Amino acid sequence: MIAKRTAALKHSIRKAPASARLAPTNRRRKRLWGSVAAEVFDLRMVCPKGAAAPRMKARPRSTIRLQLRELAQLFNSMDPSPFHDRDLDADAEEFILSWARELPPTHELELSVRLVTPAPAGEGAADIEAAVQHYFLNRAEMKHREFRQLMRRGRISLLVGLMFLASCLGLSDLVEHATAGASAFLKTSLTIGGWVAMWRPLEIYLYDWWPMRVAQRVLGRLARLRVKLVAPPPLPPGP
Repeated sequence: MIAKRTAALKHSIRKAPASARLAPTNRRRKRLWGSVAAEVFDLRMVCPKGAAAPRMKARPRSTIRLQLRELAQLFNSMDPSPFHDRDLDADAEEFILSWARELPPTHELELSVRLVTPAPAGEGAADIEAAVQHYFLNRAEMKHREFRQLMRRGRISLLVGLMFLASCLGLSDLVEHATAGASAFLKTSLTIGGWVAMWRPLEIYLYDWWPMRVAQRVLGRLARLRVKLVAPPPLPPGP
């Protein structure tokens, strides 16, 4: 049955006029050549004849220099994880972060580790770079989650604060049957109490979010950190 339908379809295609069969192909070719011509025109406008093609300007790189007695000081000695998943030492991390905050935000970062003793066998600059990048990438993801939680807390606090403020302002308008002195006192107290409830969401949206955002950007730059290892050559094996 399928073979018969296929043969009938081929027969109908052969009987169709050549213009009908070639029309879709010609339209596709015109569309293709039109896009190619537009791209060539754009390239000629950007790169005139005889001019060199534009190149993306590489970002400048700033170096963080860290001197250690041995490579083990860079990582947390109490962490039993494999080498690529180990946490950095707290002092080394704070040193790297403090330098990264001081350097220009548009610069890429490089860590130059200078060792007094030879590096252990099998732990080169590429392994250290992968471990350091993995650590700061995890820190950046954690900071991103903290930022999202802060924004969620700010939205909830803003909703609760607005509802409480509206309730306080509504109650202050209803306090009309009390005496004049008590009425003024209650109105003022409810108004102040309602605006005090807005303190927390305003603090989040005015002051708390941007330091966390800056820290997240710094950690993101450190997640692309290049590592250069400077160590004396290993000692020759003893007799």
